[in-house]
Amino acid sequence: MLDSDIIIAMLRNDQAALAAFSRHKEKGSLVVSSFTWYEIMIGCGPLSKKGQLAQIVDCLEGTGIMYVDDTVATVAARFNILLSKKGRQIGMADKFIAASCVVNGQTLITRNTKHFEGIPGLKVEAW
Repeated sequence: MLDSDIIIAMLRNDQAALAAFSRHKEKGSLVVSSFTWYEIMIGCGPLSKKGQLAQIVDCLEGTGIMYVDDTVATVAARFNILLSKKGRQIGMADKFIAASCVVNGQTLITRNTKHFEGIPGLKVEAW
């Protein structure tokens, strides 16, 4: 599962991000969480940056979107409780992205590996 940071880096023509994306696309294993899509749409500003929005849609063609269901929401809530007890917090969207990965057996592809440390069952791959 792609994190938003790799998609943003690809839009900036980051060669490491493009190579990681290509590797995973060849395996046919690319998905994004509906919360990743949400983060990208906010960052893109659909009304003011239509060119970027088209770039993202083209780039992610053939990539599946994993939607949140009650199981993912429950796991995200558990992550919130666990992280709060540890005195750590990450954004709500990131909890849902992590929960989507865990519930669906996906590895999160991100450069922000420290951000996701300590989340039980989450597999993370740095790009």
